[in-house]
Amino acid sequence: MPFLKTEFDIAWGIIPVSVFVFLATVNCVNLTDGLDGLATGVCAPFFLFFGVILSESEIGLSITSIAITGALVGYLVFNSSPASVFMGDTGSLSLGGFAACVGVFSGGFLYIALVGIAFVISGVSVIAQVVYFKATGGKRIFKMSPFHHHLQQSGYSESKISYGYFALTLAMATLCLIF
Repeated sequence: MPFLKTEFDIAWGIIPVSVFVFLATVNCVNLTDGLDGLATGVCAPFFLFFGVILSESEIGLSITSIAITGALVGYLVFNSSPASVFMGDTGSLSLGGFAACVGVFSGGFLYIALVGIAFVISGVSVIAQVVYFKATGGKRIFKMSPFHHHLQQSGYSESKISYGYFALTLAMATLCLIF
């Protein structure tokens, strides 16, 4: 477990846990891809984090994570606002799938929710919006979901939102590396 330096044997439930991690991660990364440079800017520090922490134990996953980070940084040149190349579902779903693979195969799947806090914000905001909308007969929590679209509707530019999400992911990755 991150920060606690303890381990739990979940051999009894690794399949349902892995299925949940894959479904949640793939969908949340896909929901995060909605603004120019947002999913790319969040995934780059996310994969860099995994590349660093796995460099001694899982060299194959580490090298692949660093390679994906490099590809994302190169892609970000064309995907930042105003974007001339778009990722679409094919790119975001594959990034989410690889994020889940790295987390599950390395045994560090709890880091997905910590370092990938932007993915969690996107997923939880959509779930909260839908549940609240249905429970109240049409009222909304956010102007629009996922949360980054609420920020956009509130007057923030795509660039500011993308930079903010990038900074949040980088801060969480740094905290997880320190502790």
